[in-house]
Amino acid sequence: VIKALREHLGSDGRLDFLCTAVNAAALKDSPWLDACLRFEPGRFLARPWRLFSFLHCLRAQRYDWVLDLDQSLRSSALLAVASGATWRGGFNSPGQHKHGAFHASTPNHKQVHEFEQFKAEAA
Repeated sequence: VIKALREHLGSDGRLDFLCTAVNAAALKDSPWLDACLRFEPGRFLARPWRLFSFLHCLRAQRYDWVLDLDQSLRSSALLAVASGATWRGGFNSPGQHKHGAFHASTPNHKQVHEFEQFKAEAA
């Protein structure tokens, strides 16, 4: 999905990825990303004021669009809104109510493999 987004944006577009430490390790040396921003909820539990600093930095990037690839984590939809992006897209997961944060959403079907859903959302 990241490679397809990079190809769509071309070399002039900026592609950042916001993720937790688990995914950051997998994306560490990705040639398709300009930046991998780490969201570490535990840091904010210990020092809540750091969340405001993080959100300020996120919003300062002035993203044109945000694509939320998480199917169930509600905080990812809140981060998409907090980014200030002019367009937001993500999954409409049953019982999660995340789709209200998005301008466009793709149904999350449990019977369809995640990879196929990601491709459909990125298209």
